[in-house]
Amino acid sequence: MASRNTIESLIGTWDHVRSENLDDFLKEVGVPMLIRMMATRSNPRVVISEKDGVWTIRTETALKTQTSTFTPGVEFTDTTPGGQQVQTLIVFENGTWIQKITDTKVKETVVKRFVNDEGLQQVEMTCGPAKACRWFKRAN
Repeated sequence: MASRNTIESLIGTWDHVRSENLDDFLKEVGVPMLIRMMATRSNPRVVISEKDGVWTIRTETALKTQTSTFTPGVEFTDTTPGGQQVQTLIVFENGTWIQKITDTKVKETVVKRFVNDEGLQQVEMTCGPAKACRWFKRAN
């Protein structure tokens, strides 16, 4: 496995390149139509950092910036794309960031992030039968 395929390779600033099936995924997780329309047309910038074992992911769009800070393996409260506060757990396994919503009041959702062999950050999202993917390139 190439050295870029480590969890640390996710650290940095990433710009959205493309998405597949994002609307279907957002619909499955209960995001209202207007927010889905804005999300599918947005080109977010994702900034990932780590300090002393605490990780931060910041997603920036023209309309909103959302920041989550967490320690891997420790459950924390996060906000869904639809605005709900939910319990979430992020673990790192074999160079992949695996985020699971552990809250029982919403559908089971899993998001995986990793740097693929082309050097893009690939984000795979699954909720029930809906699967979506987004790709981000490292910002200059």
